[in-house]
Amino acid sequence: MILLPPVNPAGIYGYAAGLTTFCLGENNTFGTCAFAGIGNGHAVVTNVCSPPVQIMSDGEIERMDNAVTGFIPTDRLSDHGAALITVLNYWRDHGWAGDPTMVPLDRQEITVNQISAAVDAMGWAYCGFQLPKIDGEFDLSDKSVRDGVPGKDAHCMTVIGASPGFFEVATWGERRTVTDTWMRTYFRCGYAILHPLWRRPVVGN
Repeated sequence: MILLPPVNPAGIYGYAAGLTTFCLGENNTFGTCAFAGIGNGHAVVTNVCSPPVQIMSDGEIERMDNAVTGFIPTDRLSDHGAALITVLNYWRDHGWAGDPTMVPLDRQEITVNQISAAVDAMGWAYCGFQLPKIDGEFDLSDKSVRDGVPGKDAHCMTVIGASPGFFEVATWGERRTVTDTWMRTYFRCGYAILHPLWRRPVVGN
């Protein structure tokens, strides 16, 4: 169980509006989050560009992790996680979820100041964090924010929405809210990615 704050009532918007389920809803104990991060971006894009929404199963996430890192769910010693850039290179070279044509059209490394723009332009942002833990669990609240000091544990989350002072993220099968202070404290790297199915929704006539 991960310590997460409730969704911000101020109303964070995004192309993930209406989505309530994300990758790794069944499994929050393995280091497969970097693969789930891409899967969550795929869910956001299919939500608005190619319905019905496509949520990847834990098994699909784990099979891609195995292809890149040798991860075996029954062997904890094989669970080493993966760097975001490693997963991005795998996606570029091999496609996604068994489809060799499903490759990113473009990607650009971003700073914490560019996350909102990336979400607005591409629908999502693929981000890595150094998080603290409370009683062995990741903390997404501001309780542990102290003097801008990062945590010790790496975690990937998909940023799916933004509003002044807040960001909405997808992690472990759920959407949650973090503050701008939290984001600036624990953000370590991020990418804006042009998904092959992405086309910006047209509003109005």
